[in-house]
Amino acid sequence: MFSSSDPCKQCNRKYMCSRDHEVGGKYATNNIVRNYVSGSLIDVKILLTANHVGFMELRLCPILDSSSEVTQECLDKNLLHREAHLPDSLSWSHCVLQWRYQAGNHWGTDIETGKSCLGCGHQEEFHNCADISIAPKDNNLLLPLPTTTTTHEPLFVFSIF
Repeated sequence: MFSSSDPCKQCNRKYMCSRDHEVGGKYATNNIVRNYVSGSLIDVKILLTANHVGFMELRLCPILDSSSEVTQECLDKNLLHREAHLPDSLSWSHCVLQWRYQAGNHWGTDIETGKSCLGCGHQEEFHNCADISIAPKDNNLLLPLPTTTTTHEPLFVFSIF
């Protein structure tokens, strides 16, 4: 479980563990894994092997240079809505797409209302990130990256409502 003050929750990094996925780390290669066009719908498929109820969200944050750190504040400015629709106004040569799964399968007490119920209070959160690019609609130079295959089929296609 992550607290709101956890400096590493953006991409599911544990604070006291190695920071290999952060700027300067051995896995922080700035490798763009997908190219998209602004205003397009992106196909998001998630393999969910254990349903913990709750909800999922997708967010974006631009990477302005190779030493830029991703912050939750930046990600919160670009919450994607309805079927992972990329806003027309966004075009970044490098950005981070964050997936967040807020589970809701634990009994707890809502800190604002005092109500106790399933999904109330602090719940587990899961995060992951991918480096992507978003080209303007009028960019004819955008070339798709080769697609990869996976051995598992997703259990559902994710849509944000």
